[in-house]
Parts: sequence; C-alpha cells; structure tokens
Amino acid sequence: MLSVVYTTAPRKNALELARALVERKLAGCVNVNVYDIDISSVYWWGDKVEEDEKSGLLIKTTPELVEDVVKVLKELHLYEIPVILCWDVEAKMDYEKLLRGVVVNGEERD
Repeated sequence: MLSVVYTTAPRKNALELARALVERKLAGCVNVNVYDIDISSVYWWGDKVEEDEKSGLLIKTTPELVEDVVKVLKELHLYEIPVILCWDVEAKMDYEKLLRGVVVNGEERD
C-alpha cells in the first residue's frame, strides 16, 4: 500500500515544494504540472468567488510518511490554507518496492 497526496500551489512555489519533499526523502516522486498546463481554479475565499491559475502536485509516498509530507507542505506552502488531499492506493509490487527503497522509512532499505 502506498499513499498519494495532492495539492495545488502557485507556479513559483510548486517545484520548491516538490524538491523539498524528494530531497528530504519523504516522497519517492512528485509529478508537477508547471509549464504550459496550469490548473484554473474557481473557489470561495472569504465572502467572494476567486479565480486563479495554479500548478498541481501529485506526491507519491508511504502511509507512514503522510503526516510528515503534510507538515512540510504547511511549512513551505505560500497559501494560508492549502488544499491537501490524501488517499491510500494499491500499487504494483515492483513500484511499491522501488518507492519504499528511496523514502526515509522504506521497508526495503538496508
């Protein structure tokens, strides 16, 4: 079992978040759409509807590290209240083994 964490961030912040998570070995991989494919968001903030462009981050980690990932996102994210969605996923064993081999608490590490 692996976990996926999803968030959005301003383009200038997205790669910083991804790099921090991978360098700290909290994520095995982070997919970021930062170039020509922004996400248009329409949402309530306070008492009015806002609209802006963001980048999406798909963070692949282990269930044991989700809280650490969330902590780093809250620490480094430019938004006061970032969207952070988490879910457990079933992965093919070879990918799970690969991912667990690179994160900080991976069961496959020596």
